[in-house]
Amino acid sequence: MKNPTTFVERREIADTCVKKLNLSITTLVDNMDNEVDQMYAGYPDRIYVIDVNGRVEYQGERGPWGFRPEEMEKALEGLVGENILSKWKATWRGWLERM
Repeated sequence: MKNPTTFVERREIADTCVKKLNLSITTLVDNMDNEVDQMYAGYPDRIYVIDVNGRVEYQGERGPWGFRPEEMEKALEGLVGENILSKWKATWRGWLERM
């Protein structure tokens, strides 16, 4: 997809993603100034795994060079179990293939 130059184009891209990924969650689209992104973006990026009680189970290094998905995966396995995580990964692969 090319980078949108208008809000209408940005919204059309978001709608396409929602349909292709079969998302059932509410999807919000930032304005063309990326106002929400600027207010809430975390710099530098990190990967976190947070349990249902709000406790940080895994905090990755600064990204993107510090991203270590295999470490995050181990933390997730510890929380939800390998069986559930395997099902989630299969679903995620399916979403990516539809993109």
